[in-house]
Amino acid sequence: MRYMKVSQILVVDDYEPWRHKICSLLETKPEFRIVAQCWNGADAVRRAGELKPNLITMDVGIPELNGIEAAVRVCEVSPSSKILFISENTEPEIVSAAIDAGASGYLRKIRVGTELLPAVSSIIRGGCFFSPHMEGSPEDSEATDIKECQDSTEMQMAHSSSY
Repeated sequence: MRYMKVSQILVVDDYEPWRHKICSLLETKPEFRIVAQCWNGADAVRRAGELKPNLITMDVGIPELNGIEAAVRVCEVSPSSKILFISENTEPEIVSAAIDAGASGYLRKIRVGTELLPAVSSIIRGGCFFSPHMEGSPEDSEATDIKECQDSTEMQMAHSSSY
């Protein structure tokens, strides 16, 4: 029998139907396990520190502590946790701030149905993923799967389609 590593995921969004949609998609893969859900940034930081999940999906516009500031704090309390932003906000300054805060990916909510699972898989493997046409992302013309993400200013990029 083959052993499958299960990745623990924390889902953060203030809108319950979005949390439900994200969880429903992730739960279709046995290698992903939702360990908790949060609706605000302060709770996300607390839960990340307690649970040390492999991945955190997070919206930018969440109450109490916005997603960008929450990401910065998550990196302090759970440095091994990867962060994937899922947001309607695609302003270049916000996308850049998310990357600077330690994000390994940024998805447009409108694309979550087709891009969530590939993005999560890529990030869990140590890569990054950005929705197509995201100004401010490392590459804003196609969905990007980035192999090395230690330093956002020196990212080595490869297209998802090149695998």
